[in-house]
Amino acid sequence: MTNTRKFLYVVLAIAVGGLAYGLNYAVRYAHIGSSYDAKTVCSCMFVSGRDFESIKAEELYAVPFADIKVDKEKQSVSASIYGLGESKAIFRKGLGCTLVNEITEEELRSQPSYTLPADTVSGQLISEDPKAEGVDKMELDKVINDIFSEKNPKEILRTRAVIVLHKGKLIAEICSEHQAGNTPFRLVDD
Repeated sequence: MTNTRKFLYVVLAIAVGGLAYGLNYAVRYAHIGSSYDAKTVCSCMFVSGRDFESIKAEELYAVPFADIKVDKEKQSVSASIYGLGESKAIFRKGLGCTLVNEITEEELRSQPSYTLPADTVSGQLISEDPKAEGVDKMELDKVINDIFSEKNPKEILRTRAVIVLHKGKLIAEICSEHQAGNTPFRLVDD
């Protein structure tokens, strides 16, 4: 075998290996991205009651090119990226949205629901409450206003709400202008 032929085989092997690695990465990325979009749209739509256009404009900036299908009757959202990595999230009353992953949709839907206690967060600023004893209310208001201000257009915070606990008691809850005080929120780690 000549040196030229050996060189071509090495180059071909590297190209095939690189292609295999790239395809593996693309499939993994597609699954992660489609899971993010399916769960985000499901939670924003069926938990928070938002419309798809606002979700698309404000939430899907990380993976804006996914193909998303919403089934309002079944309260589910499916997403894929260029046909790869299809993911599905389903809404379950009292439990929020869950990715269908290691167990079937039927098994997830058959799990018992959960009812929130009546004393959930109210949606009002309550820093004037006597439970806030020892709290500098002006400093608290300043910190909360800073959290909501978008100071750097290149690093948008997108703060939706802030709750403040002091000595185990809720002393403040503030929502952004686009959220109602009674809007359930999609938690990042729910």
